[in-house]
Amino acid sequence: MQKNHSQHRILVVDDNRDAAELLQMVLQFQDYDVRIAFDGISGLALAAEFHPHVTCSDLNMPGLTGFDLASELRKSNHSGTTHLIAMTGLDTNENYLKAINAGFDRCFSKPFSMEEFTDYLDSVFLEIDRL
Repeated sequence: MQKNHSQHRILVVDDNRDAAELLQMVLQFQDYDVRIAFDGISGLALAAEFHPHVTCSDLNMPGLTGFDLASELRKSNHSGTTHLIAMTGLDTNENYLKAINAGFDRCFSKPFSMEEFTDYLDSVFLEIDRL
């Protein structure tokens, strides 16, 4: 049975358009309200108007990286409490530590299990809905 996630807002930021659009499609199929941006600057601007509950960001993007985006979101009035999920193809302890220090709550290594990812989102939104 499909869950009703239509009130749950997710922002996906990834310079790989195919990856961003695929994740958007999968999450919209599960009834999430999803917006995408293809770089950190656009992601930061979109977060200011969209106020996402969850932001999923690639780490290594040109210009404003995912690390920089996380730091900026944590300082913002509009998205300081967004749950931040890092997505990276560079699966190293150094990247994970840097991501957590930048403000990410969780890291997923690309390619990741979509089932594991959506199960994690379900747990995040269960917690958000309780508050």
